Amino acid sequence: MAKAKSAKEKSPNTLSSAELYELAREREQEEQMEQQQALAGEIEALKAQRRALGAAYRKDLRAIDARLTALGGPGKRKAARPRKKRVNTTELILQFLSA
Repeated sequence: MAKAKSAKEKSPNTLSSAELYELAREREQEEQMEQQQALAGEIEALKAQRRALGAAYRKDLRAIDARLTALGGPGKRKAARPRKKRVNTTELILQFLSA
């Protein structure tokens, strides 16, 4: 017995409409997969570029901080956070009652 040819191996003129539709759907899925793979590659390249840029930035910043410290300037400081004022609940109640 001869094997049945797949839709890809047959001539487009001999395919039924259902086979043509299936063939077109398969091709569309293949194209979508290729686009997704291309985008994934581009995303990875951009992430690598971002990491490299961040590393270079931090390196330059450390060099500037070291130079400032060597020249007697202020070293690296963390940003000061405003302190929360503690509230005495009893005092608040007494102030409210007196008013």
